[in-house]
Amino acid sequence: MIEADPSQLSLGESLVVGNAEVEEKPAMPVRSHSRKRPHKRKPKEDPGLRFDDTISIETKVESNLEIERLCEDEFEVISEKKTYKLAQRPASYVVLKIIWHVVKRKDTGGISWPPAPPSVLRGRDADVSLLAGMIIDKFRYHLPLYRQHQRIQAAGIPGMFCGTLLTDGYPAYESFTEKRDKVAHALGWTHTPARVRTRG
Repeated sequence: MIEADPSQLSLGESLVVGNAEVEEKPAMPVRSHSRKRPHKRKPKEDPGLRFDDTISIETKVESNLEIERLCEDEFEVISEKKTYKLAQRPASYVVLKIIWHVVKRKDTGGISWPPAPPSVLRGRDADVSLLAGMIIDKFRYHLPLYRQHQRIQAAGIPGMFCGTLLTDGYPAYESFTEKRDKVAHALGWTHTPARVRTRG
């Protein structure tokens, strides 16, 4: 009979031999602390809204109900408080009224008047500032022409189609219509962002 090796473990026998003690390391004390978030203080004259001198400011004075029935000599304004808010007007368009006078000379009796100001587009009541703004809104801010047309109508100026204005005066319109096999239809140019194609 073969004697069992005392160094060999039997099935089910514990792997731990004896009561081995684990050496515990001494604990290190940690200093607890808390940190406050820094607060950014605004200057007293800081309006909160950033703008420069090129922005037009519309002043609105709030009425004080306590002095509404008093005379001007019964109170005095010692200081004022102000705040700034960004507002929007319903329309960013304006109608230019251009007047030229018809004069009659007293010495000769002749009647004269200056010529009418020339139009950028023949037969169109559109100022050059309108056409420039439409092109900027179209190609820089990706605002389709039909939406610009809706915005002009919402401002109370119906009867002006933006797509017709640009297609009548923009020189690239002819190239768009002549090369329909390479680019989209002309109507698509007024509704979608323009694509730049490279040669080759």
